[in-house]
Amino acid sequence: MGIIIRTTQGWEPVEKRVGLVLSGGGARGLAHLGVLSVLEEYRIPIDLVAGASFGSIVGGLYAFGYSSSRLLALTKDFFASAEDGTINRKVLWDRAEEAFKRELGIVQIEDAHLPLFILSVDLSEEDIRIFSHGSLFTAIRASSAFPGLFDPLFHEGHVYIDGGILNSMLLKIAHDNGADIILFSDVSYMGIVYRRKWINAILDALLYCVPGRFSRPLRHPNHMSEFKLIPRILPIVKRYKKECGHYRRDLADITIAPDLEGLRPLEFGKFDYAFRRGRDAALKQIAAIHRVLEPMPAEHGPTDAKSTMNQG
Repeated sequence: MGIIIRTTQGWEPVEKRVGLVLSGGGARGLAHLGVLSVLEEYRIPIDLVAGASFGSIVGGLYAFGYSSSRLLALTKDFFASAEDGTINRKVLWDRAEEAFKRELGIVQIEDAHLPLFILSVDLSEEDIRIFSHGSLFTAIRASSAFPGLFDPLFHEGHVYIDGGILNSMLLKIAHDNGADIILFSDVSYMGIVYRRKWINAILDALLYCVPGRFSRPLRHPNHMSEFKLIPRILPIVKRYKKECGHYRRDLADITIAPDLEGLRPLEFGKFDYAFRRGRDAALKQIAAIHRVLEPMPAEHGPTDAKSTMNQG
């Protein structure tokens, strides 16, 4: 995007790229849609997207041109039965793949309208994996396999789990791929407990996300229980924990952290609640976003101020 910055010689136009980072967080990721709706209304330009877990779903479709309103409608339709808690995890991914093919066909990440980066953890290599090309659905599936909730993705000899356990790595990914300004929508459970010890927070997150009805082992040939996964996960978390603290502190120009107290990662029926919370948090930060991007041209005002007032 072209913006103007103050230099010792006055105001000069420069090219700055705005990166949008969307954390994981299960159903809490519905709040990303509220954040996006505010960014759209205020015409905040986005030049690249990085996401993990539910953030990879929202970010992936957004990078392919889907508006927040369209994403909300699709999500409501997809999770129509989520409120009663009867979703079968295996059926969920089958339905998701069918929905993706119906909406987009079989698409590749490199065909997105915006540069797109999706984070997963590769247990085979005990390292992170950044998907920037290849099948969009495969990348999303790899990034969304939260231990204890969904089976890991076994793909081409690798075992992938949820990238959201290292959400802050997304900030470095955005930075390393050319984002000069980073807007971080953080809906993660980790964000709540970030000041506590990292390993305890990871374990708390695992336990927090597994309600009683999901505590039984899946009868699946590729199943790896959360207890078997933890020893593989912890070395990766330990390796990156110091870096992640640095990234969270120093790379996010604006952090939008919706108040989602009490919303569990599987409560996908609470669309409107999460959406409103996302909007509220983004509206509180819109002045700060303007300052980061200033001077903001007049046409970057809200497209519908009345709508903005009514939806907060």
